[in-house]
Amino acid sequence: MELGRLDEARQVLEECLRVFREVDDLTMQSNTLSALSNIWKERGDIEQAISLQRQALNVCNRLPDPGDRGISHLNLCNYLDKSGKIEEGAANHLAAGIYYLISGRHAHNWMGNLKIRIRRAAKSNQTYELPRIADLLSRPEFQALDQFLTQYGVDRDQLQGEIDRLVGQARGG
Repeated sequence: MELGRLDEARQVLEECLRVFREVDDLTMQSNTLSALSNIWKERGDIEQAISLQRQALNVCNRLPDPGDRGISHLNLCNYLDKSGKIEEGAANHLAAGIYYLISGRHAHNWMGNLKIRIRRAAKSNQTYELPRIADLLSRPEFQALDQFLTQYGVDRDQLQGEIDRLVGQARGG
């Protein structure tokens, strides 16, 4: 892919994905689907990139590592933003942030992305808003996150307070 040989890279990754599915290696399936989504983004087909990243996230949701789930949500957020689906992207941005906060990994990446999105929206005289956690968790596509929070006994009101604090910090307040 780095050599610009996207068709060859796609073919290799699709063959790898077939093997990883055969041996039921979920981690490698998720990684390969994410790599394929990146190839389609590079090719300019953002809808295919979104579709593949959703598949990667579905596989990742079956893995125990919340940090990997966060990465997958943030990748999906980036693709959704690129396609103009800002609200849907914001929902995935929030999901990534929740996983990052709870896992203690990659939180600085999440904050950096949040600051960029807030500044970008402000330049267009808009406001970048994350949904409320309760609203996010009521959506079927975030069922795995809801189950994760329940499994780990996370106080959702306290988590919302922390998200609100971080958003305020990112806004400069």
